[in-house]
Amino acid sequence: MDLTLDRPLLLRGKIVQPDGTGLDRYVLVENGVIQSVSRGRPPLTRSAVLVELGNNDWIYPGLVDLHTHTDYNVLPIWETDKAPFDNRFKWRGDAGYRTVVSGGHDLIVKQQRTAVAVFAELQAIAGGTATIQESQPLESNQGGDANPLLCRGTGQPSDLGLGSKEVLSVVDFFRPNATGDAAQPQQQKLNQYLSMRGKGTLQATLAHLAEGRSGFGNDKGVDPYSRLEFETLTKHPAFQDAAAVRSSPLALIHCSGIDAYNPDHINFLRERNVNLIWSPVSNLLLYGDTLDVETLVSKGVNVAVGSDWSPSGSKHLWEEAKFVRFYFEAIGSIVSDEQVFRMVTTNAARCLGLKTVGRIEPDCFGDFFILRSPLESDNPLEVFFKTTDRDVRAVIIGGRPVYGAREFLKKFPLELQPLPRIEGAAVRNKVVHLPAHLEVNVERDFGALEKLLKDSPLKLKRNNLLVSADTPYRARINSLRQYVVSYGWQVQRWRRKKQKAHASKPVVAPAPPV
Repeated sequence: MDLTLDRPLLLRGKIVQPDGTGLDRYVLVENGVIQSVSRGRPPLTRSAVLVELGNNDWIYPGLVDLHTHTDYNVLPIWETDKAPFDNRFKWRGDAGYRTVVSGGHDLIVKQQRTAVAVFAELQAIAGGTATIQESQPLESNQGGDANPLLCRGTGQPSDLGLGSKEVLSVVDFFRPNATGDAAQPQQQKLNQYLSMRGKGTLQATLAHLAEGRSGFGNDKGVDPYSRLEFETLTKHPAFQDAAAVRSSPLALIHCSGIDAYNPDHINFLRERNVNLIWSPVSNLLLYGDTLDVETLVSKGVNVAVGSDWSPSGSKHLWEEAKFVRFYFEAIGSIVSDEQVFRMVTTNAARCLGLKTVGRIEPDCFGDFFILRSPLESDNPLEVFFKTTDRDVRAVIIGGRPVYGAREFLKKFPLELQPLPRIEGAAVRNKVVHLPAHLEVNVERDFGALEKLLKDSPLKLKRNNLLVSADTPYRARINSLRQYVVSYGWQVQRWRRKKQKAHASKPVVAPAPPV
């Protein structure tokens, strides 16, 4: 998709800065890029589109989701009585998973590939996402270099202005051997990483690693294989040269095998500027716990947040951020709202080595997420965490509105489609602008997806686009929140026990000098 509007866009309203504060400013976008952010109105050509926002409107930077699997995001949350699992290889081998999740995925992608891709990105955009990790080359069957979908994709260098560089996404750098007591290198992926790094064509790497039970907040302990997989990476020749690793950002997704209290683990991460991409909803649903992110943040590790996927994750990144805030409150954490907001904006941009996404500043992409708040609040972070997807007024990517309220988008010379009526009152007056060459009709094609799932032997219900329209999803997340309340008490008791044990250790005086 052409991520720009062929006319300049001038927004006037309250913009949200990286620290979560708001400023009343004019923002001028030309050719998809922010040209100026100013107190006074800049001079305009006659072709420019001027949009002045109301007192209750807030302009946030487009969110950056670096952990998702878009081609699964039509599926509902996977209900299984086998959880919690030890690690990702346990549930991948589960018969129920293979039938429902893998089977459902193969069914819909085979028959409705383009509709699945559009659905997933529209769902992300409805939650303010502007940049997304694409787990498959969704554009490969469309021809040319242009992204035919909605978001900026990390798999598409032109979307991020990378030139000859690329973002590498990896599912497995390592896999367990037959007995699970060794992490075997996946040499093809490791060689690809080394080759791109050596040629200078590697912009950043997003790698799943060591996903499983972390042992944080309970006495079950860490999953042994997850710990082994992380430590295998720390010893692998590809990651020994700290300067070489730092030459392009490396972000580890999940990485529950980290011991936040082990100086060797922390030093490895800090010396190489390794980032972490955290998905607590998925961790808690699948493993019953999650990584001690608060301690990692306090030790200087850059943490971003990802939504993962619909079988065990959040509807979209904005939802994950709200859950992260709830989780930190439940465990008695001092991580602030500002820090959580950065995890879905500027911290994620650091994972890519970019300053052009996740903020509203000159020379950044013209990507915005606009909320019309029903709250009487002058705090943009309170609005961000307490409003719902009903309150989204518009999502703009490259200066081009792609989703939002009809009354907002009708100001632009764009072809608009209403969201499917089956989504109910939550989508009333919401519209989307899709590239004409996709030939996707959301009412028709999303209905076909729903029928395909319902009529299959799996009898699955399609995931809804909006949280407001998805009763089963809301019920499952509310149930998880209730679990997190009790988990939070466990974490606090676990910490007190750990601190007491540490305090009881005898202090050995240093030997006197000889």
